[in-house]
Amino acid sequence: MKFEYSHLVEDVQKKAVIPVKGVRDVKLLKEDIESVTGLTISYNTLRRLFGFLERTTPSLITLNILSQYLGFKSYANYLNNKSNFDDWYFYQKLLHMQTSGNISADQVKLLNIGLLNTLNIAPIASFIGSVVDRYDVKSLSVIFSGLALDKVPEGPQMKLGTILSHAFLRISRETALALYKELLPIDSFRNMVPLTYIDYSNLNTLYGDVVILIRALNSNVSDVFFSNLILEYRHFFNGSGFQNKEIQLPKNSNSLHHVLLGRYYGYKIMASETRDPVLLKEILRQCKQRNMTHFSQELFLALILKNEMNTLATILDLYYEELLESDRWNAKTTTAITLISLANLNVFTNDLKPARRNLEIVELEKAEMSYHNYLGLFYHFTYLKISFAENNKKENASSLVELHRLITLTGFNYFKTISIPFILKSSAPKN
Repeated sequence: MKFEYSHLVEDVQKKAVIPVKGVRDVKLLKEDIESVTGLTISYNTLRRLFGFLERTTPSLITLNILSQYLGFKSYANYLNNKSNFDDWYFYQKLLHMQTSGNISADQVKLLNIGLLNTLNIAPIASFIGSVVDRYDVKSLSVIFSGLALDKVPEGPQMKLGTILSHAFLRISRETALALYKELLPIDSFRNMVPLTYIDYSNLNTLYGDVVILIRALNSNVSDVFFSNLILEYRHFFNGSGFQNKEIQLPKNSNSLHHVLLGRYYGYKIMASETRDPVLLKEILRQCKQRNMTHFSQELFLALILKNEMNTLATILDLYYEELLESDRWNAKTTTAITLISLANLNVFTNDLKPARRNLEIVELEKAEMSYHNYLGLFYHFTYLKISFAENNKKENASSLVELHRLITLTGFNYFKTISIPFILKSSAPKN
């Protein structure tokens, strides 16, 4: 029994949002267990299990609660399926499934058990990607109709969405669009793949076509709102301006993801012909009600483009520490955006050394892949501004080359226009 329940404790540790390293973490784990299961577990019981009090053999009731936290019906059910928490054993099962032809509902149950261990996310995504490669619509429909993705935390969801989105990029555009058209009516697929992985790099190719399909194939208010915003972003960054400046928030806007809300307010900022004090005041009010690590992402980038540095400075002063927390799944992306924002603020106040230092510690290669090239445009545009202010001809030229490479890759010609005032004469492209 001791050996068996020690594995259960290890698996609870794997699932826990926060690693249990101290007594404070035990309290957070207690709250999480009770929230997930709807059951009560003793604080002292957890302290004993994790070695903060003298260990005793846990009761079957405790073992059942912990097993239910992991997604199993009971401790007995956990013992029968615990091998799925063994990464290599589970991976071998996926290899067997890969050669078995059509995927069955029973095999999807196995995938759901595997999803309980977040270490299995990448292998599961790669497995589903192999089904995409062979254009098996029937199996993909069975998988996404039965996959319990609502139980997967947000960070692992992004990993799943990233790997699967790139699986679609491996096949021809026509084949990918045909698959998307078949699968987009399935909520779990739509939410996990195109609505999770916002592929700015391919907004002018495959991803832009997919967003048009999302808008055409369903009437979900938030999905249509998302699609309208993304397509307006495409018009704007392509250099043709916004086609529709009157997109309105849905009535149930409080239920929208905070990144999407930040994108909406970013759109409002960029769509404004002149400075709008009422809008900026509303944005500051929204900041008080939102998760700033999500809400700030698109908002900050819009403030940079519109040179709204006073508003940017106010928000950074208020939420600096929260934005630079390092224990979140999206920390690298948020930190990169925050540092690029600080660098632009430094350029605005002519503090060029701090501006350069802020850019030097940006880990662009560790940002979410969906943002990598998009953030790269802001990153090199900021270096262009710094090198212009310093009259650094060599860096100005190299920044411009990199900026133009990303413009060609994304089709975002807007950056070509806004870069013109910051190009030193010797850096300008030869006609």
